[in-house]
Amino acid sequence: MSPPSHRQIPDTAVQVTPPTPIRHQAPSAAIWNGAVAPAQRSPTALAKTQTHRTPDGDPVYSLPDLIAELGTITRNDIQIASSTHTYKRTTALTTIQAKALALLATQPGS
Repeated sequence: MSPPSHRQIPDTAVQVTPPTPIRHQAPSAAIWNGAVAPAQRSPTALAKTQTHRTPDGDPVYSLPDLIAELGTITRNDIQIASSTHTYKRTTALTTIQAKALALLATQPGS
């Protein structure tokens, strides 16, 4: 078997254009110095910072503090001394815990 013959493409059939050089220009300082205004805090955010209270009057919590507050929720197994039956009871929720769980759309023990 002989090797397959390849047709030779004439040089004039394919035109190769040299790549166009890319010229990067640094943006002028006038364009970038003020393209984005600094963020302004809302009056509500400023009031929370000053009073350490939400508009509802509740104390403002950081995320670690709020998680620690939610960590105090416990479920106890209670057994009456004269019986072998037990039942579970979750501690009463504080206002902050109840609001946080409502925002998360969950209930303790579920």
